[in-house]
Amino acid sequence: MKLKIFALAVLFLIFKQSYAQEEISLDHVIGLALEKNYDVRLARNTSTSATVENNYVVGAFLPQINATGSTVWNDNEQELRFEDATRNNSGRAKSNNTSASVQLTWTLFDGTRMFATRERVAQLAEQGQLLVKDQMVNTIATVIGNYYDIVRQKQQLKAVQEQMSVSEERVKLAERKLEVGTGVKPELLQARVDLNA
Repeated sequence: MKLKIFALAVLFLIFKQSYAQEEISLDHVIGLALEKNYDVRLARNTSTSATVENNYVVGAFLPQINATGSTVWNDNEQELRFEDATRNNSGRAKSNNTSASVQLTWTLFDGTRMFATRERVAQLAEQGQLLVKDQMVNTIATVIGNYYDIVRQKQQLKAVQEQMSVSEERVKLAERKLEVGTGVKPELLQARVDLNA
């Protein structure tokens, strides 16, 4: 008996929670969409990347310095053997070779390519910001359209339910009139057709 009561209580709580959903506001839905939408995230990442590139575009005007270095250590032990044993010798050969180089390249004028590159990167950064705004506006418009479509469908469902209850009352009234003798059969049939519709 206790198990049945416990099972009924659990089912009641689950059933109650499934019908007791909280209403969500349009502002909350828009905030979630802007935060979690992958298109908005992608646009933000692209814009951030373009802004970072724009911040470091001054590197096109700076000189390039390249430095290389290497060191080689050799330690060889050799033994030479000839038929004439007096000519045999052995020895150890060590060598150390170190090299380094530094190269400085500075382009003073390259036909305004540096300036065109700077302008192009700045335009890409500005375009990235505009794309973020555009994507956010499109996302907000989509969310608002879907939100109000759901609200409209809920109101339409409520209207249909009210219309069904009115039709049910019409059927009951037509049945009572027919039972009492003041109603006609076509009126009852029409009420049922309206209810079924």
